[in-house]
Amino acid sequence: MNDERIEAGQQRSTPQDQQPQDQPCQNALLVMVHGSPRPESNDDMFAVVEVVRARGVYPIVEVGFMECNEPAIPDAIERCVGQGARRVVAVPYFLHTGNHVADDLPTLLEQAQARHPHVEFMMGDFLGRDSALDEIILDRVAQVRRPMQPSSLTTSD
Repeated sequence: MNDERIEAGQQRSTPQDQQPQDQPCQNALLVMVHGSPRPESNDDMFAVVEVVRARGVYPIVEVGFMECNEPAIPDAIERCVGQGARRVVAVPYFLHTGNHVADDLPTLLEQAQARHPHVEFMMGDFLGRDSALDEIILDRVAQVRRPMQPSSLTTSD
């Protein structure tokens, strides 16, 4: 396989002459998530994905998990391709650039590229790079209504 890595915010293009000419280019959004042993922990992420899906920008929207939950990222990629995706835009739903973002996710996309040379795979940045997080942190601080008690940790909701 090619030693070139798909880095966050970059893409690996597939030459146009390798794509079947009789099919329109369908874009897919793949949200790549870590996963949790507590499945209900994914509810907020699914709510965000549903908002994105409802906007109708991508005709195909799938979620894939790195671990703990189903479908696994490779299975979600197969779902995208099975629905006719010719371009898969993969976005890591991660706050930090740990091993998963730096190594594991690009490797999974490279493996998918090898299995599907007619599909273009692109990887966006992880969420932690977004400047909107600055405002979110400040909003959370403003939401705190009382000092934290040493005996318990509670949320402000």
